[in-house]
Amino acid sequence: MMRLCITGCSRSGTGWIAEFCRRSGLDIGHEKVRADGVAGWMWTMPEIEARSEFGLILHQVREPLATIGSTMTHRAKVWEHVEKVIGPLPKDNALLRSAFYWIRWNIVSEALASWTYRVEEIRPGTATMSEWSARTGIVIPSPFPDVPRNLNARRHPCVRPSDFAEYPETWQQIRALSARYGYSIEVTQ
Repeated sequence: MMRLCITGCSRSGTGWIAEFCRRSGLDIGHEKVRADGVAGWMWTMPEIEARSEFGLILHQVREPLATIGSTMTHRAKVWEHVEKVIGPLPKDNALLRSAFYWIRWNIVSEALASWTYRVEEIRPGTATMSEWSARTGIVIPSPFPDVPRNLNARRHPCVRPSDFAEYPETWQQIRALSARYGYSIEVTQ
């Protein structure tokens, strides 16, 4: 089996997918390379393309507004690393910093990967699950691995479309990228 790298924006469920892979019989680390590969946001770097140790790079996404809200909990050290990869982000507005990060990081991750999928669709009976299994070569055990969906969860601000009322260009970028990933996030009255 080829070594697997699953990357994406932080707070997008890479800890969950690493545990899912382990319960499916693979030695996948979270933010640390193990025998069969790694899942983690820190693996979104241009130099990953040159790493011959990974035979397959996948890009994982999670519901955009939940991810943006969750990244608002990051500490300064995380933001320092992020800015080394994607450049400066606003420091005086946590919402915009996290939104710009979500947009830029996912664009870089997507460019590195051979396929993008939604983590919410990694469940029995979905087309995404079937394709994920075919691409990775992982035969999903029965019963389906029971990994709590709130694994590695943290309390975070609830981000709503209305939070971007003063930032229509940023909102349009979020909506467009979300739609490309199969999410519909519209303003509801």
